[in-house]
Amino acid sequence: MAEVERNWFRPVLDGEAMASIFAPGLQWEPSFAEIADADPDEALAAWEAECAHARELVAAAPSLDTAGDRDVGLGRASATGGRAS
Repeated sequence: MAEVERNWFRPVLDGEAMASIFAPGLQWEPSFAEIADADPDEALAAWEAECAHARELVAAAPSLDTAGDRDVGLGRASATGGRAS
């Protein structure tokens, strides 16, 4: 869930490029398949940190109508600007 928080709120409300916590090179499948050594406490801490960052971005947005473009995070142009300011 930390990946979902990171790759929704950061690109949409802050214009950041998509980036991964657990999936090198944005290759998602290995991060779901290689769970034998996964650390639940690390995963929870990462999710909590991303939720806190998302709350900061939402609080800094000028309104709940602020629009962004998740495609900016994938390196594509944005029609809406991408960055909430």
